[in-house]
Amino acid sequence: MSVSAFLPRTSRFSDVLMNYHFHVLDVSMQTPITLSLAYGFQHVTAPEITVNTKEIKEGTFEYPHHVFESAKTTDIVLTSGAKFGDSDFYDWITGYVRGEPYRRRNLLLIQYSEVGIGNIGAPTGNAIQPFLDLVGRVPARTWLLHQCIPTNYKASEDFDAISHSVSLQSLTIQCKFPEEFNSGV
Repeated sequence: MSVSAFLPRTSRFSDVLMNYHFHVLDVSMQTPITLSLAYGFQHVTAPEITVNTKEIKEGTFEYPHHVFESAKTTDIVLTSGAKFGDSDFYDWITGYVRGEPYRRRNLLLIQYSEVGIGNIGAPTGNAIQPFLDLVGRVPARTWLLHQCIPTNYKASEDFDAISHSVSLQSLTIQCKFPEEFNSGV
């Protein structure tokens, strides 16, 4: 009997997050809006939380006890194709450096499932219908990234006259903490 017979098989029915469709939205309710739904991202690093613990030796026990000391989030990198007229990343980081108001942003990272929404029966003229038509998928998990600040901006990949690739810009952000919501899809 082969080893592969014991490995669990993954299908579209059991793993509905196979293609990692996602959007990042600015939900700060402030103007100007930093990230519009009209612009997609090629790559976004996933939120990560690291917990630091402190080791405590209790009495004559052989093994130490670990207690919470602090937590921190890692940087999140947003990578997008550079476009004419799009200076959102640059505007945000330079505004932050200059101390302009609204420099901290709340961002919403949405990961969609492979489950399509089809026709949900919304009446025509519904304000959310254009969004549903654009996405066409059910949100599976979302992260609210609280009080994000930009920490590194790269305007483009390094310039190479021989390369035929799309020019990518990137922005590194730090958030105070991420909050995860799971829809159960």
